[in-house]
Amino acid sequence: MWTPDFYIPKLGIYIEVCGSKNFDYDYRKRIYDDNNIPVVYLHHYKEQEKWQVFIVKRIKEIEEQRHFDAMKILDKING
Repeated sequence: MWTPDFYIPKLGIYIEVCGSKNFDYDYRKRIYDDNNIPVVYLHHYKEQEKWQVFIVKRIKEIEEQRHFDAMKILDKING
């Protein structure tokens, strides 16, 4: 059992800090994806000086996808 490292309540998004090159996060990613849990995976050992830009970019991508999905549902309801 595990929990993500951080949660941003207002956005409903988790942050998973990937601390090792040797750890396989595929299992966790599959579980989160299967349960529709939005997670930003931060590989802090890669390009350490750019992690803030990466997090913002991924959060924007998640929010854009959520908006797109919501609009599809509303369009379907509206006919």
